[in-house]
Amino acid sequence: MKLLSVNIFGQGYRGLRPDHNHEFNYAETYDRLEAKIFAGLNGSGKSNFLEVVSEIFYFLHLIHLPKVNESIARSRDFGFSIEYVADPVMMELQQPGLIPSPQRIRIKKELGELPEFSRSELGDTPKYERIDYAGHDGVTKHYLPKRILAYSSGQNELLSNPYYKFKLQYFRNLNQLKEHKDNALELDRMIFLDYDCNQLVFVSNMLLGKAEKLQRYKEILDINELKSFRITLNFKDYENKRLALTSEQKKTVQLLKRCATAYHEVLHKKEVAQVILDLMVNQETKLAFQYHFGKNIDQGPFELFKALYELSCLNVHRYTADHREMVMNAPRDLSISEELPPLDPDAMVFRLENVLVEKSKKDDNERFGQRTINYNSLSDGEHQFALVVGAVMMVRESGSMFLYDEPNTHFNPMWRAKMISLLNDMSIDRSERDGKGHSGHIINQEIIITTHSPFIISDSYRENVYKFENGSFKNPEYETFGGSVNFLLENIFDRKITISDFAHQHLKKISEKVNTNSKEGLLEARKSLSNMAESFEKFNAFGNILEQAKQSGNLDDIIPPKNNDSQLQ
Repeated sequence: MKLLSVNIFGQGYRGLRPDHNHEFNYAETYDRLEAKIFAGLNGSGKSNFLEVVSEIFYFLHLIHLPKVNESIARSRDFGFSIEYVADPVMMELQQPGLIPSPQRIRIKKELGELPEFSRSELGDTPKYERIDYAGHDGVTKHYLPKRILAYSSGQNELLSNPYYKFKLQYFRNLNQLKEHKDNALELDRMIFLDYDCNQLVFVSNMLLGKAEKLQRYKEILDINELKSFRITLNFKDYENKRLALTSEQKKTVQLLKRCATAYHEVLHKKEVAQVILDLMVNQETKLAFQYHFGKNIDQGPFELFKALYELSCLNVHRYTADHREMVMNAPRDLSISEELPPLDPDAMVFRLENVLVEKSKKDDNERFGQRTINYNSLSDGEHQFALVVGAVMMVRESGSMFLYDEPNTHFNPMWRAKMISLLNDMSIDRSERDGKGHSGHIINQEIIITTHSPFIISDSYRENVYKFENGSFKNPEYETFGGSVNFLLENIFDRKITISDFAHQHLKKISEKVNTNSKEGLLEARKSLSNMAESFEKFNAFGNILEQAKQSGNLDDIIPPKNNDSQLQ
């Protein structure tokens, strides 16, 4: 899937310009990741774009539910047009006459009107034909992205709002349909990668990840193995009533029991009220998970994640009816994640805990060994890496979309410089039979990243970089691939100096001393300059000192003796 354009009708959406067609470049590539990089200053609209894309697809999934009220589909407060390239795998129902090749999809939703769906073959001049929209029974739902996974590293998680609503809508719909899951919303269609997902992604990859990708994953995290973990299930809602599990959820619990080293059931009135599963991870444990969840070696990690994720989403039943109503009716500018009260861990329906890992260690004498630590004790950067890179490693299907809002805030400079390279490693589909090191091809997924990091921009060609200003964007004027930090700071972030403001002010004070043209002022300026680290600004300041010394006849006094104060020569 590849996004082509988005237009917001009416009043626009937060910081985005209304009635403006935001168009993206499109080119088919098979050998490298073509992530869209959104760059710009704070408040320029780049995060709002991820929010509106999430809102659009939440709306489009919602109107395909059974028994949806037509007034929702005719919403008067939300209008948009969106175009994207859809993979054949996204079109699960092959209709007579449908060409099984990538197609261009356009969905237009005027204020107060039903959405219009159209499709066209790829080409320089698209020729759209209408697809009948018939709500739940229509084929149009099969042109939506296979799944969308979103992440935000910021405290303001408005991006998560439609995903909270999607989760609650799933259970509401499931209860209405009473087990007719073939007609229900698919929970894995829209996933917000929050704190609770972090351990799920990590455990799923460590148990079922493909060897070559898992090795790279573990090397960066400096982790050798997953040692053990515990799953606790409490089948009670917020009113202490017993939860009725679906047949699929019951099956997952049974399969987890078969994979567990040991488990304990607590009965209440002859019914199982709690299950505690302890898993000591060894080769036999991995083989058990592979047998029950990973028969498709490419999809294994995500199949396990989906099963665990559905159980974890049962925690919504621990929120009161009032809280759930608040979520469903929350305005777009209200951060739902900040309004929901924290849950008591001991009362949660699903809890993954005591995740122990074997991590490498090195002492002062450069000797290596291992230590077992709790996964929660990893650094913020390690957690962010395990989730952000791990999600791309886990999802191997074409037709998926990743919306990453500043996914590298906790990365050190080394990791930031490697991020695009790592995502390429995780996105590439290598043949297990190819022993010649051939790179294979990139899975056709859409990855959109908002960032302030010059390193990520430097790994991206200008046609994939979108500089945001005042709610719209354009490609940079100059090539960005391979650009230096200094070049990108100036051309993308309008930062013309390469050092911090405090240090720059110090240099300005030094310049004031230089401009006095006095011998004492020049000597004091040179001494102050010698206490600063190397930079272009320092080099230019020293050149100014020499020029002023030459003009005032003080050059012999200002130039330091040979082999002394060599930093300034």
